[in-house]
This record gives sequence, C-alpha cells and structure tokens, in this order.
Amino acid sequence: ASLRMVEGLGAGGKGGLAGLRASVGLSLQTKKEKKSGGAILKPRQSPASTTTHHSEFNAFRTQANFIGTSDQLEKEYLRLTDAPREEEVRPEPVLREALPHVIRKAGMERKSWKWLGDQMRAIRQDMKVQRIENDLTVKVYENNADLAIENGDLGQFNVCVTQLGHLYRLSSVPSDAKTRKNEYHAIRYVYLIVNGLKDAIMKEMGQMSTEEKVDQGMVWAEKFRKALQLQNWVKVFTLFTTAPYRIPALLQLYRDKLRMNAIRVLVKSSNRWPVKWISDNLGFQSERDAFQFLCDHQAVFVDRSAAVLQSGLPEWEGRHIDSKKSLPVLKSCKLLSSNKVHALG
Repeated sequence: ASLRMVEGLGAGGKGGLAGLRASVGLSLQTKKEKKSGGAILKPRQSPASTTTHHSEFNAFRTQANFIGTSDQLEKEYLRLTDAPREEEVRPEPVLREALPHVIRKAGMERKSWKWLGDQMRAIRQDMKVQRIENDLTVKVYENNADLAIENGDLGQFNVCVTQLGHLYRLSSVPSDAKTRKNEYHAIRYVYLIVNGLKDAIMKEMGQMSTEEKVDQGMVWAEKFRKALQLQNWVKVFTLFTTAPYRIPALLQLYRDKLRMNAIRVLVKSSNRWPVKWISDNLGFQSERDAFQFLCDHQAVFVDRSAAVLQSGLPEWEGRHIDSKKSLPVLKSCKLLSSNKVHALG
C-alpha cells in the first residue's frame, strides 16, 4: 500500500515525498532514480520475473486478514519470490472446489503426476499465504500424501506428513477432521525408520500420546523397527505382509533397498548363499525373480557343474551366490547409496 502511495504522489512536494520515503525505508537516491533522472520507478516486477519453479512457499509473511480473490480452479505452481497478490491467490471457498476438481481431472484425463503434483502444491501454497489451518488443510495434505505415495514422490510425501503432524495438534482443526491421525503418525514413523533417522524417531515418539502409541499402526511399526535393528530379515519381510493402513505402499518404495541390505549382510556370513533361500525369505514372487534381481545388480554366482548344465534345468534353479566375488559389487550397489529426499514439496 505504501508503494502505491509513492506512485500516486507525483510531484507532490519534496518534504512530503522525503518523509514518506523515510517511513518505508527507501533511500532518497536509488541507482534506478539516478538513471531515470530522479523519477520514482514502480518497484513491482512482472509475474514472470518474480516467480520461479521448484520450491515450497518460502514463508513470506502476509497480514492475518489476507484473502485472495482468484476464482481459478487450476493454477500453475510457482515459487514465490515476492509478497503474494490477492488477484493471484484463491480464497478458501474456491480451494474447496479446486481440490476434488484437480484430482478428478487427473483421473479422467490421465494427467501426469507432474501436473497433478504441481496443482496440489499450488493449493497448499494458497492456503499457506492465507494462513488457512482447518479441516480443509488436513484434507488437502492427506490427499496429497496419498497421491505422493502412489506416484513414488517421497519429497512431497515427506512435506505433507510432516505438516500433518502439526495440523493434528491444532485446536483450530475440528476433531472430526482428524480421523486419520493415528494412521499418518504410524506412516511417518515408518518413513523415519526406513531412512534411519534416529533422532527424529525419538522426537516423534516423545510427542505421541498413549492412544497413538497403542494404535495398531504404531504397534506394527515398533515390531518392524526392532526387526530391522536386529537385522532379522525373515521377520522384516514377513511383517511386510501384515502392515496396516497405507504402510505397504510406502514400504514398496523401499523394498529393493531393504532386500539389498539383507543380501549384503547374508553374503558376509557364508561363502555361498542359495538363491532359493533369498527368494523364499525376502519377499520375491519366485526363484526366477530373485535370480533376475541379483543379475540386475551384478551378483556373481557359483559355477554349475557339467551334470547340472546337461540336465536342462532353468538357469535360475539351484543357483548360489559366490559371496567372495559378489560382496565388493554389492557394497557399491546404487540401491545402498544415500537416498536422502530432496523435499521440494
């Protein structure tokens, strides 16, 4: 508002102009003014130059009563690099329509996750700048987290489940909007476990109520954490089949990494390891699938005897990993490299 007042002053006197400039922290002579012969230049840039892609809303503070005026159900997500404008932000009633609209359109028109993910981020951004934290906010973040898991987007998933932990604890969010609270506490807890974030695990557990700790999801998650800690791989993959809520969808994104961790430990304990055991105990559909997985990651196998070769058995049956030759390759496997999430959200 102050900047608009500056523009409207025109030649309204040196004293008034200097006083107004001082009040808004502007210098009497900017480089732009020098180049323009002392004229007051409009500081607002074009939309294209004030916004860029690839980041969550970066915490521009808005007035408590800031309400957008846009009626667009769809909106391209752009990172804010300047204070938001009312005409570019959708108010809550429009956002309530936009959420089901973009999800429905993505399904009917087979839109890519990039399109839908950007639409979800734009909705979240519009809520953020208007400080909307209510039942709609929870619904948006829950839907966004679900969709992110389905599409393997751990960045958006991480942002959403972290924010849900905050929203579930707010008194401004009605209790009937928190029906999935225990579910998402458990899902986030499992996410922290598979990423080995010990400090965050302790913090998360310390913030949970007794009710949340005894929920089926948390009880399962604790069993899973202990099995991983003990490297009880048979139990780890057995637990895969009994995971509640949407935990199986999350674990699916980490399944191969967990398998490779298990195989690396196994080959350290024996000179040779049967592919069939790996197939039966690490969640593979068949011995053939386990053999193909090992081949894809350059595992080395014990040579088969001439008799076995002449028997006509499929190449995957009766095979053993050559531990000594495989270990150096498996140690450098890309699945085991750090996969920290770059959570652009």
